[in-house]
Amino acid sequence: MYTDEHQAHHNITNATTTGEWPKFKEHSIYESIVNEVSSSLEIDDGMARAIFLSSMATVVQNIVDIEKPNKHLMPTSIFVVVTGESGCGKTPLLKAAFEPIEQFQSLKMKEHYEAIKVYNLKKSNYDIAYKELEKIYRLAIKEGKPTIDIELHQLELVKNKPKPPNQPRFIYEDITPSALSYNLYKNVPFGCLASSEADGVFNGKVMQDITNLNSIWSGSPIIVDRKTSEDVYVEHPRCSLSLMLQPERMQNFLNNRGKEAKSNGFLARLIFMQAESTVGNRTRDTTPPDGATVARYSQRCKELLESSFDALEEGNKKYIVKFSPSAKSRWKQLNLKVEHEMLKHRKYCNALDHANKLMDNVSRIAAILHTFEGLEGDIKTSTLDYAFRLCEQFSNHYLQFIAGTPEIVILANQLARDIRRLSDLQGDTYTFTNSLIAQRGHNTLRSKSKRSAALDFLEKMGHLIYSYDSKILFKETIIHPHEPELKNGLDYYIEELTLYRDQELKTGYDFRPEYKLKEIPSIPIMPYAYEVVKPTSHR
Repeated sequence: MYTDEHQAHHNITNATTTGEWPKFKEHSIYESIVNEVSSSLEIDDGMARAIFLSSMATVVQNIVDIEKPNKHLMPTSIFVVVTGESGCGKTPLLKAAFEPIEQFQSLKMKEHYEAIKVYNLKKSNYDIAYKELEKIYRLAIKEGKPTIDIELHQLELVKNKPKPPNQPRFIYEDITPSALSYNLYKNVPFGCLASSEADGVFNGKVMQDITNLNSIWSGSPIIVDRKTSEDVYVEHPRCSLSLMLQPERMQNFLNNRGKEAKSNGFLARLIFMQAESTVGNRTRDTTPPDGATVARYSQRCKELLESSFDALEEGNKKYIVKFSPSAKSRWKQLNLKVEHEMLKHRKYCNALDHANKLMDNVSRIAAILHTFEGLEGDIKTSTLDYAFRLCEQFSNHYLQFIAGTPEIVILANQLARDIRRLSDLQGDTYTFTNSLIAQRGHNTLRSKSKRSAALDFLEKMGHLIYSYDSKILFKETIIHPHEPELKNGLDYYIEELTLYRDQELKTGYDFRPEYKLKEIPSIPIMPYAYEVVKPTSHR
């Protein structure tokens, strides 16, 4: 919704397929439970991946923090927001993801009720003992006797005054930010705000203090001054969001409070996706998820929650998860890639705030997966790579439905339309010149810099090559036999081009001699990208 004059506003209710979701390690807990639940419920695979990440963050966040390669420490809390039409499976998915967590909370609440009985007994005995000391103190004062021993006894008694046990509640559904802060202070300092119908959350009181949620995401201390009761101070809050709502409700929020939520950085912190509806394509002949897979996931949630409560007893210190040396090197390459995409006419040029937080979310997801799966040592490159590809997919949804279409995507779509409209078609290949687009193309492509950016973009997508005689060839499918630097539906979504997943590279393609390929190091993480270059002489 935040676009310049050349960008089209994409309403959040208009969902578009943007490619298959990347798969994690086969037989991992995460991949297994996502596959089982998404198949059983017949729901969008990406929606299941997002929500299960939020439930996993809930059980991990009080145990570990992540250290980025620049030595900065971060929580492993994440803010997941999923939009989907009614009937897309939001409620059963949230139930499947959080059921073992809710069950653990219920068991802890039962233990809490027993602990309250013990506390009440100790508190009653304390009150009796303190009143007796008060009587002795008054009598000593009345009789003029020394009171120092009595006062020392009182101080010792107060020092050992029984404290009420914290309520072990950590899953919340619809509360205000101040109430959430108070619960993190009064109960346990970690939790998750989870709702499959979060309309009231986004358009109610919960969003009245967005900055408070930003502090929670960052793990910064929460300080709330209260007029009628004790002040709130939580030194190290850990709280995730797992919110699902209908697209039009999210659109209402963006229309009413989008500018504020963007300017203070709340939107940039989100891991966002819009689920594709499966209504009309479901078989309705499904079986429950595999019991062994569910049991394995549930057991791991229980183990990590036990560790979370053990950490509270031990001073709430976090274990620091780090990246391996090779993963650190890859992280820096990925960070440079994101930075490069923030340039003018690039992917994130109109979503700089989102791009600035992207590697933070990548790091958090890598740490969550590493910890939840019980992987040993430091985070490996393979886990980091998966987290990045997954976040790229989430990022595509954010750009399409929240930030607005990147200008380079609009330019590329317009250039593809102009090529088909203006140029000669021979078989399945269009032939045109740069000057043709400059003279007769859309107004947005009359600018040399924008036209060059669009041409370069389609070349990196693999749909365009240059001829020695100033001619340019274009195809709606990949024109050369090598894997393109950018993939349609994965890195970007260009509606005028065929999705990368729907085409095969024609390795037997016979290039004419006036074209040649040169192997070059492209963006640091893609060392085997190819670029078409003009030959130095005519043939």
